Amino acid sequence: MKKLIWYSMAVCLLTLCACGPSEADQKRAQRQRQEADRKAYQAAFKVGTLPTLDCLPLFLLRDSVLYDTTRADIRLVGFTAQMDCDTAMTRRSVNACVTDLVRAQRLQRKGVPIRWFASTNAYWNLYASKQLKVDSIGRLSDCNIAMTRYSITDYLTAEVLQRAKLQRPALRAQINDVLVREKMATGGELDAFWFTEPMATKMRLDGHRLLYSSQKSGLHPCAIVLVEGSSDDPQRTMRQQEEFRKAYDSAVALINKNGLVYYSDLIIKYMGVDSKVVMNLPKLSFEPARGPREADLKAFQKGRPQ
Repeated sequence: MKKLIWYSMAVCLLTLCACGPSEADQKRAQRQRQEADRKAYQAAFKVGTLPTLDCLPLFLLRDSVLYDTTRADIRLVGFTAQMDCDTAMTRRSVNACVTDLVRAQRLQRKGVPIRWFASTNAYWNLYASKQLKVDSIGRLSDCNIAMTRYSITDYLTAEVLQRAKLQRPALRAQINDVLVREKMATGGELDAFWFTEPMATKMRLDGHRLLYSSQKSGLHPCAIVLVEGSSDDPQRTMRQQEEFRKAYDSAVALINKNGLVYYSDLIIKYMGVDSKVVMNLPKLSFEPARGPREADLKAFQKGRPQ
């Protein structure tokens, strides 16, 4: 009797194994899924972002799905360095990207097909380390200033140093990664450093001294751009761009209505700051999608202050 039971169980087990997918079938199914995912990603509308406050509408529209998913599959591609954004735009691996007017116009001169989508509210603050006895730009002789080449921080560094007329030159330290720059500033490895929000607020709360803000110029140096030639289907791209614009404007309206603190979870999630920083952010408003002003484009056209 026992032999019969064991025999029956063995037959059932063999039957189940025979009915299940073979290893070859499983590998084939996995390859099919990977190929489907690759095609879906290739067809998606990809937006390059940085962990900065001007990207909040992008984070909101994606996390809250403020768009018609039958018309657009919007995906965020997160970067922490502006140079990586440049590479993505140059290689057409993103359909839209956050940038600044110095970088974007430089890419245009190099032949990258960039079209303006939105001017953002980002501004840049220059801080001196609290460990230094530096309370003005004129005292930055021999100090290192963290910035990024061919960017708005490069432009602003040249501008403020030109006006300061230092006795001895300051040194420019190229620290491209925003998060690395923040860690180095916090660790006392830098003398002076540029940050936009929300890291600018973190620097203020940490006790670093504000030396200059680009807000004083009245110019808007940052933008979101569209990258043409990133898709092999122009009609799909136009449909996605239209849906992206609608979603962006909806996100802007919600942020202006509810305020920044309402979206503290998003800011903490994407920007690497804590709730204390969020609670101390300045009151900022966001503008719907429209390109930079002519005065802004002209001011940053040559990449160096005149």
